[in-house]
Amino acid sequence: MFILSRSVKNTFIVIMVILILVTTLPIAIFVKNESDRETDLALTTLNNALELQTNYMTRWFDLNIMEDIKAASKLRSVQSLDLDAMAEDLKAMAEDRTDLAKLLYFDRDGNPVLDSENGDISEEQFNISDREYFKAGQEGLPYITSVIQAKDEKSVKFIGFSVPLIIDGIFEGVILGSVRLSNLINLTKDHIFGEGGSFRLFDYNGVPLGENFSEATPCFSPDEVKDEEGLLIDNTSDSGKKQMLKIAPLAHGNLFVGVVLDMDEIKAGSSRIAKTHIKILISSVVLGMIFFLLLSRSVTISIDKIQRQLSSASEMNYAPTPIPPSGMPLELKRIWESVEYLKDQVCKSIQEVREMSVRDALTGLHNRRYFEEEMSRLSHGDQDPVAIAMCDVNGLKLVNDALGHEWGDKLINKAATALKDVSQPGDTVARLGGDEFALLVPNSPEERDIGADLKASMATVNLDEGIPLQMAWGIAIGNASRRSIEEIAKDADDSMYARKETQRDDARDAILTFFLRMISTREGRKVGHMERCRYIMAAFVPTIDEVDEIFRKRMIRLAGIHDIGLVGVNPSILGNTGPLSEDEKKEVRAHPEIGYRIAIAAPTLSDLADAILHHHQRWDGTGYPFRKDAVSGKGIPLESRIMNLVDSYEAMTHRYYGKSMTHEEAMEEIRRCSGTQFDPEWADRFLAFLKEKGPGVL
Repeated sequence: MFILSRSVKNTFIVIMVILILVTTLPIAIFVKNESDRETDLALTTLNNALELQTNYMTRWFDLNIMEDIKAASKLRSVQSLDLDAMAEDLKAMAEDRTDLAKLLYFDRDGNPVLDSENGDISEEQFNISDREYFKAGQEGLPYITSVIQAKDEKSVKFIGFSVPLIIDGIFEGVILGSVRLSNLINLTKDHIFGEGGSFRLFDYNGVPLGENFSEATPCFSPDEVKDEEGLLIDNTSDSGKKQMLKIAPLAHGNLFVGVVLDMDEIKAGSSRIAKTHIKILISSVVLGMIFFLLLSRSVTISIDKIQRQLSSASEMNYAPTPIPPSGMPLELKRIWESVEYLKDQVCKSIQEVREMSVRDALTGLHNRRYFEEEMSRLSHGDQDPVAIAMCDVNGLKLVNDALGHEWGDKLINKAATALKDVSQPGDTVARLGGDEFALLVPNSPEERDIGADLKASMATVNLDEGIPLQMAWGIAIGNASRRSIEEIAKDADDSMYARKETQRDDARDAILTFFLRMISTREGRKVGHMERCRYIMAAFVPTIDEVDEIFRKRMIRLAGIHDIGLVGVNPSILGNTGPLSEDEKKEVRAHPEIGYRIAIAAPTLSDLADAILHHHQRWDGTGYPFRKDAVSGKGIPLESRIMNLVDSYEAMTHRYYGKSMTHEEAMEEIRRCSGTQFDPEWADRFLAFLKEKGPGVL
């Protein structure tokens, strides 16, 4: 047991007081400054989350709802204003989609005509010609309505999505689809960020949308919301916690989306750093205790050096000093090494958090936030000239619709690889979102040809057997000291969109060729089947006198591509030699719908979309993809009825599994199924053709 003199004790107390002051003073300064940082970080987090959610909901409206309602307006029955067939088609489409509550058709005067639930509603006494969505339709524009509630106060509430019905350039009314308000609320409710962030929807009066939204008090005035800046509101939760609420309008309509951030989440980050400084304080106290026990000059000097090291760390200077001073006792060397390890871990944690905030999770490239920071850094002109390449992947939606988002992600990563191969040290490659990429090149040399490099890189990544990458780009070079860097980026963006328009068809043709190659690789007999169908169709259509040459050519094209939707079916199912399960049958029977989506997305095939969709629909209303009795008889497009005959004959005479039928047996089977599977009139005409051609038809 040590017996210490009064002077030694006083010296120890003075040193301990100095240690505590030196350690805690930077913490106090840090806490004061951190309050301002918390507010800035909260605003940045709100803006980023709000931008992502607004873009997500806008794309969800456009791709999941508006595209389906536009597809409804393009149906043959709608374009021909065949009200009976239109009622059946709208009913089938509404029942097949869980998103849509109902579909309605209003004529050019705003009078009700049909809805997908009740059919003919022309007797109802109301008119919508004064509604904003009808006026938008007269101008050829889609529209998203505010909240709609039926006359019964207990009925479900809806949001309406309208598109104009244009036939031969003439406005013939609007197609209005409705989505349950609860679906949209769930869409935002299920999205969270961090631990305390959430999203809310508001109607055009600023009232939060929920089960009893009509009884709620408006949270803001819509006039206060600026399109570019939005509206920031200090808020308090039901539990009394401080929150920040940022609100922005959604495109095409009268809805607002808000993002709510609990300030406790922001403060949690500061708390973690404060805990790190507390650990440093504890380390200082431990060092003081060691000094108190050892009471040696060498220990005092060593502790003083360690204290300077800790004071530097408390001021957020984490520069490494891995070699301890000479003469330091072994025990204190270990403490020195522990402090260095702690500093190294803090540095790594800060870097990891930074990287996570500026990296795209899918590709590993930098994200839009980092790209904009780099743009701001280069805007001073000290690294002129600056080159910017804006890039956009062509055909991504077509790939997602046909093969699913897993394949779409592969295509996005392929684009990322091509851009990384082009980049050089000092360049910034970023994924701005969706199918958009950018390359930022400071101090761009005149001899560097970014466009040629991109072309060569795309050729390299397309050497594999995967989905072909088709990418449009625009490049602009300028001096940020003379014009704003945003103007340079806009020039590149405009150039990219101009190039994209010229490449759109070629890109889709390349992807369609890849789809056919996939089908051939997975199951070559399907390509052979389509080729034989094309051969039969080419021989049959010239015998049809009452149709024109355009119809004949369309039928031959249809025969050669009618099963393209098989590209979206699991290859293990297509290659199955035994009976299929119900789930497997369901997946196979989805191929007309997949083919329809592919055809709709490709302008060169859009005229075949309806025929592909219905080519397995039977005359008596059975078949697929529509449910029984949804589409039957002459409600099935003529092209599909003829294709069904050619498809069935070829399949019967060229069975892949089991014994194929003879020419005569196949004719007898078609005769037997006339009036059930096949259109009786066209079955007779096709049989007459087969009889004349005999077995040599193929």
